[in-house]
Amino acid sequence: MIRKIHGYYNGGAMRSKRGFVVCWISILIVILVIIIFGIISIKDESNKKIQRLLDASPDFKGREFRNKKGQVLYYRLLEPLQSNLKRKYPFVIFLSGTSERGSNNINQLKYGGPFFEKPDNRRLYRCFVMIPQCPASQNWVPRESYSQMVPLAPEPTVPLRLTMELLFRLKQDPLIDSKRIYLMGLSSGASGVWDLIARYPQMFAAAVPFAGCGDGTKVIRFKHLPIWIFHGALDLAVNPNCSKLMDKALIDAGAKPRYTVYKMTGHSCWVKAFKDPELMRWLFSQSRL
Repeated sequence: MIRKIHGYYNGGAMRSKRGFVVCWISILIVILVIIIFGIISIKDESNKKIQRLLDASPDFKGREFRNKKGQVLYYRLLEPLQSNLKRKYPFVIFLSGTSERGSNNINQLKYGGPFFEKPDNRRLYRCFVMIPQCPASQNWVPRESYSQMVPLAPEPTVPLRLTMELLFRLKQDPLIDSKRIYLMGLSSGASGVWDLIARYPQMFAAAVPFAGCGDGTKVIRFKHLPIWIFHGALDLAVNPNCSKLMDKALIDAGAKPRYTVYKMTGHSCWVKAFKDPELMRWLFSQSRL
C-alpha cells in the first residue's frame, strides 16, 4: 500500500514536470514567432523607407567612385534639367549627416535629394548635385565638439579625401562651371564643410553649413568666401555656440558671413532653411572671380 501511494505521487510529480517543460517550450515558441515577425516587420519597414527615399529623388542616379588605391565612395548624382551642351552649370556638393551614413547609396538622399528635386528648384536652378555617402564606420571629420571649435586635423578623413578626388575628376566635364562650385552640409556634414573650405579655400564659390563645428583659427584662409551659417537655438545635438564662434571668428577676420539662428528650432535647422526661397537665390548668385 505504501509503495502504491509512493508510486502515485512519484508519477504525479513526473507528469507535473513534463507539463512544466511543455509549458516553457510553448512560451519559447511564441516568443520566437514574435521575434521572427518583428524582424520581418522591421525589414519590411526598412524597405519601405528606402523606397520612399528613392521615390522622392528619382533623378539622382547611383554611382560608384573607385580611386587608384581601390578605395570606394558611393554617391548620387543629379544632372541639370534639359541641359544644353553650349552652357555651363553650377555644381553642388551636399554632405549628409551621421544618420545617413552607410553603404546602400540611398540613405544620404534623405534631405538633399527631395530638396534639389523640387520642381521649382529643378526649373530655376539647373545644376549638378553630388551627394556622397559616408561609410557607417567613418565620419567626414576626425572628431567633433558639442559646443566648441575643433582644430583642423593634419589630413582629411578618407571619405572627405575621396569626395575631393571625385570632385577633381567630375569638374573636368565641360558642362560644369568650375567658378560656381557650391558646398552644403548638415550636422556632421556641416563640420565637413568647415573642414573642406579650410583646406581648399579657392575651390568653392560659396558654402552653407547647417549646425556644424569648425576651426575658427583657420578662417583667415577663407574669409573671402561667401558663407551662410545656419543653426537652431534649441539644438541639443550640436550646441549653437559652435556656429556662433565661427561667425565671430569670420567677422573678426574682416569677413561678412550671413548667420541665421532659428529661435524655436532644434538640430534640424536645414528643414526650415529649405523652405526659405532666399537660400537658393543667394547660393546661385555666387561665383568665383
